Amino acid sequence: TRAAGGRDAVGELTRACLERGPFGRADPLCQAEVDAALMDIFDRLDEPRQAIVHAQKAWAEWFALASVGYSHEWLPSIHALVRVLAPNATAFPSDSEALSEWMLDRLAGQIQHVFSCVVRLYGTLRIANGAEAVISEMHEWMTTNLAHFPVEQRVVLHADVLEVAGNYYDALGDAQKAYDTFMQASELLAQGIDHPYVVNKR
Repeated sequence: TRAAGGRDAVGELTRACLERGPFGRADPLCQAEVDAALMDIFDRLDEPRQAIVHAQKAWAEWFALASVGYSHEWLPSIHALVRVLAPNATAFPSDSEALSEWMLDRLAGQIQHVFSCVVRLYGTLRIANGAEAVISEMHEWMTTNLAHFPVEQRVVLHADVLEVAGNYYDALGDAQKAYDTFMQASELLAQGIDHPYVVNKR
C-alpha cells in the first residue's frame, strides 16, 4: 500500500540516521524530519488519528530545534542529515553555509508547516486540549526569534498563525472565538503598512 511504502522509505531514513548520527541514537534533526514525514503521509492518506501522533512529536521536535536559536549546536544534526541524504557526496558546505542554508531553506518553512498541520488535525479530531498550547508556543517563538525581520513580514506571519487558530476554533464549533481570532488577524493586516506582503494577505 501507499502507507506501507511511505513508512518503508521513512524507516530507511531512520535507520540511516541511527547509523550515521553522532549521538549513538537517531539524530534529533533526522528524527524531526522522520516524524514530519510520517505526519504528512498519514495526513495525505486521510488518517488523522495516526497523523496527529506523529504531528505532536514533530511539533515538539521542531519547536525544540528552532528554540535553540542561531547556534552551532545544530551542526552535528545538519551534517548527519546531509550525509544520509547525499551519501556519495565528496564536497560539503562550510559550517556557516550549512547553518544559513538550513535556517533559510528548511527550519522556517518546516516549523510553520508542522504548526499548521498539527493545529488543523486537533480541529479535525475535535480535540479541545493541546492546540492552544501549540499556538502559544508558536507566538512565543515568533516574538523571540523574528524580531529582526522586517515589520511587514512579521505582520503577515503573525496573521497566518491567527488564521490557523481561527480555523481551529471554527472546527471546534466555537464561532465567537473563531470570529474574534479572524478579526485580530484582519486588524493586524489593516495597520496601514503599505507593502505587497501585507496588501496581498488582506
